[in-house]
Amino acid sequence: MRWLSLVVLSFFIITAQAEEHRAWKEKNHILKTLATEGKYAAAIVAGKEALAIAEKEQHGVIISIANLVTLYRLNGEFNTAELLCKKAMQIGIKNGEAHPNMIFIMEEMGLLYYDKKNYKLAKQLLEKVFYYYKKTPYKSSLAISASNLGLVYEAQGGYKKAKQMFMYSLDTLKQLYGEENNYVAGALSNLAAYYKDRGNYKKAETIYNKALGIRVKILPPDHIDIGKSLEHLGNVYLRWNKNVEAKDFYQRTLPIFEKTYGLEHPKLASVLYKLALAQDDLDESTAAIRTHQRGISILEKHQNQDPLLLAKHMSALANIYTNQSHYRQAETLYNHALNLTAKTVGTSHPDFAVKLNNLARLYLEEHRYEEALTLFKQALVVQEKKEDEYLAITLNNLAQLYEKLRKLDEAEAMFLRSIKIDEKIFGAEHHSLAITLNNLAMLYEKKHQYAKAKPLYARALAISEKTLGPNHSQTIAIKRNMRGFRLW
Repeated sequence: MRWLSLVVLSFFIITAQAEEHRAWKEKNHILKTLATEGKYAAAIVAGKEALAIAEKEQHGVIISIANLVTLYRLNGEFNTAELLCKKAMQIGIKNGEAHPNMIFIMEEMGLLYYDKKNYKLAKQLLEKVFYYYKKTPYKSSLAISASNLGLVYEAQGGYKKAKQMFMYSLDTLKQLYGEENNYVAGALSNLAAYYKDRGNYKKAETIYNKALGIRVKILPPDHIDIGKSLEHLGNVYLRWNKNVEAKDFYQRTLPIFEKTYGLEHPKLASVLYKLALAQDDLDESTAAIRTHQRGISILEKHQNQDPLLLAKHMSALANIYTNQSHYRQAETLYNHALNLTAKTVGTSHPDFAVKLNNLARLYLEEHRYEEALTLFKQALVVQEKKEDEYLAITLNNLAQLYEKLRKLDEAEAMFLRSIKIDEKIFGAEHHSLAITLNNLAMLYEKKHQYAKAKPLYARALAISEKTLGPNHSQTIAIKRNMRGFRLW
C-alpha cells in the first residue's frame, strides 16, 4: 500500500482592511501565532472570534472565513473546512476569480479536493491559482502554489511536471528566505516525497533529514512540523522495509501529535495505521492489533471524518487475522472496509479496487478460488485505467491464483506484466520487483523451465540483498527458494 504523507504549504491572509478594526487585527495576530506554533485547535477559537467581529462590523468577513478554512484543513477537519470554503467562494466570486482573496480560497478548495483524492477538480483549481499568481508580484505565494500543484501532478502520475514544480518552489523559496526557513523545509519535504514515491529511498531519506535538521534548529522541540518531519522519515523507512527505523520514528511522532491535537484526534489515526504496519512486519502482531484497534476507535468517534483511513485500518487488521488463520474475523473486517470505501468514493475508485484485492487474497488463502477470481477481475477493471504499483500487485496476486488453478501460462503472463509495470515505475532494483521475480522463478521451476528460473532467482536475490540487506525476511525467503532449486 502506498501512503502519501506530504507537507502542504499555505499562508494566512491577515492584512486588515481598515486600521479601526484593532480587535479584529489582534485576533488575527493571535491565530497566526498559534498556527505557526502548530496549535491549530486554539487558533480555530481565535479565528471564530475574529469572524464574529468581522460579521458584526460587516468588514473582513471573507478573510476571516479563509483563515478558518486553512486552520480547519490543517487540523484535519476537512468537512468543516469544505463547508466554509464554499461559503467563502460564494461571497468572494463577486470580486472575480483574480481577486487575491478569491485566489486564496480557490487554493484551499483545491487542497481539500486533493485531500479527498479528487485530483481532477484539485488540478483545475490549483492550475488556476498558479496562473493568477504568475500575474502578481507575490513570489512566495507563487512558489507555494507551485508546490501544491506538484502534489496533484504526482498523484496523477505526471512525475516530470511534479518534479519541475517542486524544484521551482524550492529554488524560489531559498532565494526569498535563505536555507534555514520552515517554508524551505516544507518544499524539501515535498521533493523528498517525490523521490520516496519513485522508490529512491536513499535520496528521500537524505532530503527529509535536511528538512528535519532545519526544523530542529529553528522550531521548538515539540512543534508539530518537527512531528511531521519525523513522520515523513518513518514513511520512507516503512516503504524501504526498514521497519525497526520506521517504528522508532512513528513512536517519536506520536507524543508530538498527541500534545498538539489531543489523544483522540483523527490525525493520530494515520500515524497509528503506519506504526501498526511496521509492528506487524516485525512480527509484533499483538502490538499491531492493539495499535490498529486504537486507530479504529479514534476514527469511529469522529464519524465521517476520514472513512477511507478507517477502511485501511480495518483492512490491515484483517490482514493480520488472515495470517493468523482467523478467517471469519478477517472476512467481516474486509467486507466492512469494502462497503465503507464503496459508500465514500464509489466502486470505480482505486481504493475500492485495493479492498477487492484484499478480500480476494483471503479467498485465495481459503481455497475459494472462483470467488477470488471474480474479485481479482473486478479489481482489474478499475485498475487498468492507470499503470501503477497497485495494478502490479493485483496482477501478481492473480498470477498466484492461476498457479493454484494450474493455468500456468496465464500465470506467467500476469507475472511478466507485473514485472514490466514495477520496472517502469520503480526501475530495475526495487524490493517489490524482487518478490515478483522470485514468484515467476518458482513458476518456471514448476514448468521445468530451469534455464529461465535460475537467472530470475539470482536477480531477485541480488535486488533484495542490495535494497533490504542480507538478513531481511524477504532475502532469507528467496535464499531458501534458491536452495530448494539447488543453485548452491
